[in-house]
Amino acid sequence: MKEIKLSIPSEWCDITIQKYQRYVEIQEAKGSDKNKAIKILSLLCEVKPNIVKQMEYKDMIDIIGVIKKMIDAEPDKTKFRKRFEFNGEQYGFIPNLSKLTTGEYIDLEEYCKEPIKNLHIIMSILYRKITFKSGNKYAIENYDPDEFKEDLFKGCPMDIALCCLGFFLTLGEQLAHSSHSYLKAQEKKPQKA
Repeated sequence: MKEIKLSIPSEWCDITIQKYQRYVEIQEAKGSDKNKAIKILSLLCEVKPNIVKQMEYKDMIDIIGVIKKMIDAEPDKTKFRKRFEFNGEQYGFIPNLSKLTTGEYIDLEEYCKEPIKNLHIIMSILYRKITFKSGNKYAIENYDPDEFKEDLFKGCPMDIALCCLGFFLTLGEQLAHSSHSYLKAQEKKPQKA
C-alpha cells in the first residue's frame, strides 16, 4: 500500500461538534468493536473506511491510542472562554445568566434533554455574535432561534463546547455545596416559636 498521511486528532480543538456527535452515534450503534473502530478512524482522521482497512494493524492500534488518550482527557475547566473567534466572527457567552429570556430558558431546558444530539443548538443559544465591546464587557445579539446559526455551530471546536459544559458542571457542584452548607447552618439556628 502506498504511504498515506493522516491528520490524527490529538486535542479536543481538532474535532468539531458535528464529528463528536457522529462519533457518539457510532459508539452507541450496534455492531462489532472492530467495525466501530474502522468507522471512528475514518471519521476522525477524514479518510475512507477502505483506507483504514488497508492500514497495518499496528498502525491502527497506535492511532486508536492517540485518539483514546484525547477522548479520555478531562477538559480543562479553567479554559472556559467567554469569548472566542469562530468563522471570522467574534462570539460571546451570555453575559448575564440571571437575565435569560423565557425563550432562551425554555429552549435550553428542552435541548438539554438530549445534550449530545443537540449540542450545536445549545451552543448557538449560549454563544452569539458580539455586537458591542468595551474593555472586558460586551453585548451579544438578541436571541433568535435560527437553523442557520444552529447548523453553523456544528463546525465549532469541541474544546469550546466541553469547557462550556465543564463550567456548568462546576457551577452546579458549587451551588449544591453552597446550598448544603446553608441548610446545615439553618438547622443549627434556634427555631423561633
